This record gives sequence, structure tokens and C-alpha cells, in this order.
Amino acid sequence: MSNPSSAENSVGSGDSSNASNSENSSDSSDWSNSSNVNNSNNSAETIGEHSSRQLAESVLQGELNVLHVRRVVAGNPNTPRQVLLRLAADCSVVIRSAVASNPKATPDMLEVMAQDLSSEVRLAVAENTNTPWELLLKVASDEDPDVRYGVAENPHISAEVLITLIEDENPFVAWRALRTFETLSTEAQSKVRLKLSQTF
Repeated sequence: MSNPSSAENSVGSGDSSNASNSENSSDSSDWSNSSNVNNSNNSAETIGEHSSRQLAESVLQGELNVLHVRRVVAGNPNTPRQVLLRLAADCSVVIRSAVASNPKATPDMLEVMAQDLSSEVRLAVAENTNTPWELLLKVASDEDPDVRYGVAENPHISAEVLITLIEDENPFVAWRALRTFETLSTEAQSKVRLKLSQTF
């Protein structure tokens, strides 16, 4: 005859084993579900970051394209005067510089841009071959030596402006002015020499 106590122990052991297996199965299922949720969240975050980056790059590229178009328009000699006037007050230094370099920029526009806070814009005025010599004379005393250098290499520089720059305190500006002097005609050089002699 079987021992009742042994049978009970056997039944108890089976129940305990089943319960343990059930708990392990439940824990494993919970871990698996949690892992799937985390993976889903990570994937969603990755996709979101990628989309945001793509959007930012797309917006930036669009802005660059618009800036390029405006710069081309600002530097085009066929651009209407009214458009140039508006672009001359643009918030972008690149656009204002393009207008200042435009051969169709009017003396009034150049006069205003010669006082621009950006030295790049003032340099564009200095290098514009259509800038009036009276304005070049003013720009020749600009605080930025790069701007004065731009005036010194302007082929339409007058004798008065050239004399001012030959005596410039910056050796590079003075050197550039002398190089420009050498490209002048004999008559123009004579005028410069005469005015130089009168200043001493």
C-alpha cells in the first residue's frame, strides 16, 4: 500500500513545480513585452531624430537656394533700380555686397552703402569701377585697411585719391597705390607727381 504522506508530498511537489514554471513563464513574458516596448520606443525616437534632421537640412537648403537667387539678382546689371534699392537695405551682408558691386548701382546707393557697418559692403563700394571719385576719396580714409586697399586697386582712381593712398600709414595699402600709379598713362603720372610735389 502506498504511503499517503508520500503521495501528498508528491502532489505538493508537482503543484510547487507547476507554480514555479508558471511564474517563470510569466516573468519571461513580461520581460519580452517590456523589451519589445523599449525597442519600439527606441525605433520611434530614432525615426523622429532622423526626420527632424532631414527637415532641418531641407529648410537650410531651401534658405541657401533663396539666398543664392537673391544674390544673383542683386549682382545682375539688368535688375531694375527699384529692386536694387530694396536689396541695398537687405539684412544679409552678402546681398548688400552684391548690390554694391553692381555696375548699375546708382551714386545715391553707393553713397549709403559706403557707410555700411560691414567692411565687406564698403569694400565692394571701393572696388566698384563706377563709384564716383568724390566718393572714393571719402572711402579712401576708411578705418579698415582692406577697404582702403580696395580703393587703391580701383583702376578708375583719381590723382587726388591715389596721392592720399600712396601716403597711407599701412604699407600694403601704400604699395598697392604705387602699383596702380605704375599702370597710369604718362600724362596721369605727371599729374600725380605734380600734386605730390605740391604737398611737400
